[in-house]
Amino acid sequence: SIPDLSSNTALTQFQCHNNQLTGIAVDFGVPNKTFIFNALNNQLTEVAINGILTAFDRDVTVSGGKIIINGAGNAAPTGAGLTAKTNMIAKGWTVSTN
Repeated sequence: SIPDLSSNTALTQFQCHNNQLTGIAVDFGVPNKTFIFNALNNQLTEVAINGILTAFDRDVTVSGGKIIINGAGNAAPTGAGLTAKTNMIAKGWTVSTN
């Protein structure tokens, strides 16, 4: 699983692509400075994908970043995840999902 990243306040990029990750920490969050998150080609569940997107929408205020959570194995966002994706795009982010 992807751990909570919120205490890593200097984190600007998180790369975990091409693994077999299936989920995120229950308390998953991201620092405001994170502008690249790449979890391409994992096994992330719908709950994890939605959690990643809602965490970014809640925690990050910078614009122009990239969230890459598509690719083989990752689920598509639904519900609150889709809303968060739309919000992040409106904030100037590129968001790649299945």
